[in-house]
Amino acid sequence: MGPQDASVVILEWGDYQCPGCRSIAPVLDELRAEYPNDVAIVYRHWPLTRHPFGFQAARGAECAAEQSMFEPVHAALNRESGWATSVEGDSITGLVTMAASVGVPDTAAFRACVASGAPDARIHRNVDEVLALETRGTPTLIINGVYAASGLSPDAIRERVVEALESARGG
Repeated sequence: MGPQDASVVILEWGDYQCPGCRSIAPVLDELRAEYPNDVAIVYRHWPLTRHPFGFQAARGAECAAEQSMFEPVHAALNRESGWATSVEGDSITGLVTMAASVGVPDTAAFRACVASGAPDARIHRNVDEVLALETRGTPTLIINGVYAASGLSPDAIRERVVEALESARGG
């Protein structure tokens, strides 16, 4: 999300049911809005097993990406929690309703994709990547190749990104 040639790239591994991930989402959005030409975020999934709907939500985000709708679904998954109330078992009604509410054009294809588990291999690759880093939990951030630690405060994240921007600009 953001420009491909951004001077600051934030890799984020997160879980849509993680309270910490949800708390930093607005900060990352603000940074992208404040520095629209300089900051990009690469989101990777790390659905934790203790969050019962995290994996389904990751599927939903990936299925939305197939319709070029990752960013609005990602934002909605971080902003709202109502989608999780109807993900029990095979029911994915909450995800489909949320996807429709943000403009996913083909909700039938979205539903079929989530139900099929088609994105599972990508999600598992994301998890394997972060586990290889031996990090401590979600959210995990790497800013311009530098591990920024898990569980940073919003102020600390902002500070690290501003430092990376200054460094990229030679200052």
